[in-house]
Amino acid sequence: MDLLPSGRLRTAKLPILLRYLHRSKKTGVLAVHRNDQERSIYLKGGDIIFATSKYEDDRLGEMLLKAGRITLEQYETSVSLLKITGKRQGTILVEQGYITPKELFTTVLSQVKEIILSLFTWIDGEYQFVEGNLPTDEVITLKMSTGNFILDGIKRITDWTRLSKEIPPWDSVLQMGTNPTNLFQQIHFTSQERDFLKTIDGKRTVRDLFKNSPLTPLGTLQMIHFLLSVDIVEVRTETPVSSETKDQTRDRAEVEEVIL
Repeated sequence: MDLLPSGRLRTAKLPILLRYLHRSKKTGVLAVHRNDQERSIYLKGGDIIFATSKYEDDRLGEMLLKAGRITLEQYETSVSLLKITGKRQGTILVEQGYITPKELFTTVLSQVKEIILSLFTWIDGEYQFVEGNLPTDEVITLKMSTGNFILDGIKRITDWTRLSKEIPPWDSVLQMGTNPTNLFQQIHFTSQERDFLKTIDGKRTVRDLFKNSPLTPLGTLQMIHFLLSVDIVEVRTETPVSSETKDQTRDRAEVEEVIL
């Protein structure tokens, strides 16, 4: 799959975009906007390292104020100094003694993660990827894998109708991906999610997987959506047989070694 440099999320889903950028080891900025909101995801070598938002409610000061970490007076003072000095609001808050450097670090990480994860709930919006050197070197960068971002982002989607339209029909048989190089490593599955993965054997249909899942129905739907989005799992096109071939057994073992 080749990524179009621009398009709409309704047709090019965010998980697919991030998967492509990760595998292609792209460096650049993925900007997504709808109405008056614009968010940008910064990637280096395919890894998500930072994000920004032009939506006022996503700003650092607003987040600290809503969380009760700073007072309204402290917030207003920081905004005034920001306009005068041109410094970043986080720097000003630390210099004024309103928060500690550690609080700034953890809050910025939370802010960046929230900006990214919120995009998964967008049904539509326009995107544009601009490849090239990043415009700035951020001191605080993320250490979370792209696979985990996609998993956590899909878990933000609670619209059953939307999710169910994006998975195969109920009688489709799912199997572990036959190309282990397609796998995302360092994905943090819960014990129940790992147990669910073990039920995907190339014989059970989507309906069967729901019946035997240790997860909630919504959790099962989210997991199937995620696994298909990153090619850990694929739809089996041929009729299931009673036993696996040597190649299928090897592929399954390699998959389980990575993710289970």
